[in-house]
Amino acid sequence: DGELQQLTRDHSLVQELVDEGMINAEQARTSEQKNVITRALGLESEVAVELSEDETRSEDSYLLCSDGLSDRLRDEEIAGLLAGEALPEVVKGLVDAANEHGGEDNISVIVIRVWE
Repeated sequence: DGELQQLTRDHSLVQELVDEGMINAEQARTSEQKNVITRALGLESEVAVELSEDETRSEDSYLLCSDGLSDRLRDEEIAGLLAGEALPEVVKGLVDAANEHGGEDNISVIVIRVWE
């Protein structure tokens, strides 16, 4: 329905601080500790997996991206660019916009659109 909804959360110290109400999302975006991760593959012999299940509807879009994109663009910008029709242009537009906003980190983007 034209809404952007984040389905996953970072496993990071800063996200834990946001979840506990100690800092807000804007402070998290600029925190010097934003790269301190609390969970990663390869650190332990067992992996704690988070699963969720949701219904998809025709024309739903799923964005899988690195923080090189999400740290550079506001949710409103991402939502606007995701509304495009042709997926190759949507992906290019997201990467280009992140680069225009500084693009200091790697920018990985996958967009999946449901067609039923």
